[in-house]
Amino acid sequence: MKFKKIFVMALMALAFSAAADGATMNLGYAQGEFTQGCPVGAGFGDSEWIDQAIYIPASTMKLLGGNSITGVNGCLTAVSSVETARIWLRYELDGEDLAEFTLKPNQLNNIKKGVNKFSFKTPWVVPENCDKGLYIGFGHKIKDGNARGLSGNTTPIPGAFYLKRADDKWYDCSMYGSACIEAVVSGENLPAVNLRLSRVDSPEHYIVTRGKLATQMYVHNFGTEAISAFDVTAELDGSAVMTQRINLNVAPGKMGVFNVTFSPEVTEPGENNVKYSVTNVAEGADADVADNSAECGVVVVSREYEKKVLAEEFTTEMCSNCPVVVEMIHKLLAKPEYKDVIQVCHHAGYKTDFLTEPWHEEYVSLYGGGSFAPGVCADRSYRDSKSIVYFPESESDITTNWDRCLANPALVSVNISAKYTDESCTAVEVKVSGEKSVAKLCENPTVTVWVTESGIQSESQGGAGKDFIHDNVSRAVGSASYWGDPVKFDNDSYEYSCVVPVSEGWNRDNLEIVAFIADNSAWNRRVVNNASAIDFGQVASAGVDAVGSDQREVAGKEYFDLTGKRVAAPSEGLYLIRVKYTDGTSDVKKAVVK
Repeated sequence: MKFKKIFVMALMALAFSAAADGATMNLGYAQGEFTQGCPVGAGFGDSEWIDQAIYIPASTMKLLGGNSITGVNGCLTAVSSVETARIWLRYELDGEDLAEFTLKPNQLNNIKKGVNKFSFKTPWVVPENCDKGLYIGFGHKIKDGNARGLSGNTTPIPGAFYLKRADDKWYDCSMYGSACIEAVVSGENLPAVNLRLSRVDSPEHYIVTRGKLATQMYVHNFGTEAISAFDVTAELDGSAVMTQRINLNVAPGKMGVFNVTFSPEVTEPGENNVKYSVTNVAEGADADVADNSAECGVVVVSREYEKKVLAEEFTTEMCSNCPVVVEMIHKLLAKPEYKDVIQVCHHAGYKTDFLTEPWHEEYVSLYGGGSFAPGVCADRSYRDSKSIVYFPESESDITTNWDRCLANPALVSVNISAKYTDESCTAVEVKVSGEKSVAKLCENPTVTVWVTESGIQSESQGGAGKDFIHDNVSRAVGSASYWGDPVKFDNDSYEYSCVVPVSEGWNRDNLEIVAFIADNSAWNRRVVNNASAIDFGQVASAGVDAVGSDQREVAGKEYFDLTGKRVAAPSEGLYLIRVKYTDGTSDVKKAVVK
């Protein structure tokens, strides 16, 4: 009975202690998705300690005065090279530790893959009326200088990812994602309602003719009470305040993401500012309104132009996985919603073949290091925070990127006209012209001209064999530079011309001229502003016959779908048709079967 009494008293003491500690909340940006984070490692030189940190602003820390930070949760994606792990709190990244705990693993107290919950031996009490922001750190000591153990997700949030490199300097890496770190805060006076506007993806341009300002926002719940709804306001200079109600459940310590579209009554072109705010939280007054707003620059544009997306594929006959992706791409190109996608193939990325040209290998720099095939990109824009060229594993991997680029406004028009330079028809003069609707289109606007050919029979395609057909292969570059020639605007208009050679061995029925305007500032800043394409039938209509009438006698025809597979009896649709003649020659043409 005496033991039972002592045990009950001990339980009562623990219960009293828990009640005295008050509420608990986690403070961080990683949404709690620790185990799904991507690995962050050295990879930049030998370094014993790898540290990362997040920053909590002063306005948030002020609300936590008198409460205690008891520990830090951090995620490890691998532990094989980890000798020691540590957590710390600092006012400055290179400042003194306000609190620190180092764990050397043993049989009873181990470091694990996934979430590690470490506690300070003595909790750090936040000063009353704290007027400083706080850095919260998590790191590890490693045996292998190239090991990747720390974790970060791929959602960029300002202040959410600092990394200390081997040069012993800190770098702000928050444009790449968020460090998987959370501080554990406990106390009796934690804020109940505290909604933070952490990130705003506002359009760079507001197109007056569209009348829509579509924006994506990210909020964090830095309070102890769940949020169910709130207002979002937007105000452009010279416009009335616009308000929308957002119904969104955001649990304590979690992040919410939502899309909202405003229709500002602004028509004057030029640079403007828009202020976004979250207000009127359903659960009560927000304890910290200092982190509820964000200002973004926006350029008001009077009009846009017809949009075409430049989709590029890196492929070779050495690539046995390429035919599967080719089949996906051509299946998608046949859909009406993707009629404005211009597909071009470069034979590089994984070895070379008989179609490889020098510019194909030059364009491999879009990978940003290393290469592979099949690799695809759209408008040479970032697919995510890390890659321009990527390997598509599904149709949605392709269409998501296409849809995003199709939704972007075209602020410059691209018009193509062409004629043969002489009766020999061995070259075409291509003229590209248009206008822009914005004062500054990009940093270094350039125009690139290609001739592409479809219906080229494979020599021996990996994964398909000799019956495979290559389409949309870039055959020639008209611009002096592979990356395009400078565009010279006269006010808002431009004109450009170049001469492109046309080989006798190319099937002119299957040739297209592709032109596009793009930036050429750096390897990772070559975004395509707009593109256009015409087939060689339009070259012939410019006044010089492209080829004479064909007097050869047809011996037979074979039909292929757009992936290069032979079909016995084609139904209605677009096909590649190989026409065989009695003289032993043959042509491959793209045509509609009705």
